[in-house]
Amino acid sequence: MSRQLILSIGILPLVFGSGIAIGLFMGAPAASEVSQASSETSTSESSPDATAEERIQGNDLLSSRIRELEQELDAQKKDQGAMIADRMAFFEKYHQQIGIQPFDESLKVNPEMAELLGLSKEQKQAVEQHLAEIKAELEKVEDVDTTLTKQTDKSVSYEISADKQGDALKEQLSGLLSGDMGDDKAKVFMDGSQWAFSSQFAGFLEDKRQIEISWTQQKSPQTYTIKQSSSNGSSWSSTGGIEPQYQKYLPANAAQ
Repeated sequence: MSRQLILSIGILPLVFGSGIAIGLFMGAPAASEVSQASSETSTSESSPDATAEERIQGNDLLSSRIRELEQELDAQKKDQGAMIADRMAFFEKYHQQIGIQPFDESLKVNPEMAELLGLSKEQKQAVEQHLAEIKAELEKVEDVDTTLTKQTDKSVSYEISADKQGDALKEQLSGLLSGDMGDDKAKVFMDGSQWAFSSQFAGFLEDKRQIEISWTQQKSPQTYTIKQSSSNGSSWSSTGGIEPQYQKYLPANAAQ
């Protein structure tokens, strides 16, 4: 074997190995490409952090909007409060001319009074409940203090003594109403018109009273005349149907 052939055979592995190395080198990604791929992979892997950051930003925006809405509501409440205060001040000054009664014969808050004071549905219900509770307690005291002084076929007369327990019940009602709607509104409700409390709550038994009820038996429906006078000098009378608070004074023989 010649020296030239041996060299040729020895060179072949070198050339072949070099070719493989060159091929591998050419087929491998460049360093910049590897870096870019690595960066893309890192970015892809860090996307949860980006999502979390977006979520935090969204929460911050929501919290900011909530604060703005709360401020707007506070401003509206202040405006509404000022409007109600103006209405109450006007009513207190001219309540005799305006003549809005706080509640009706069934102890339901009059819509006009509820509007005047800006009462919510829940406040209105609470007020009516407390009116009923105190009236029931007051009637128990009143019944004990009531004396039949005269009775005929067509009339009855009663005398009702004053009682200090009425003052305590009045103070209790005032406290309950203050809890329902605030001191200022409760004052307007109780002091704005005394007629309702004089008739429905017997003036909280502050004065001695005389009640006379008469009726006719020739008409249908029955007509009643009610006369009431008080030791404070006030008196009034009415003719027509019997009002609920006077039903208990009628004897069994009075046609109704």
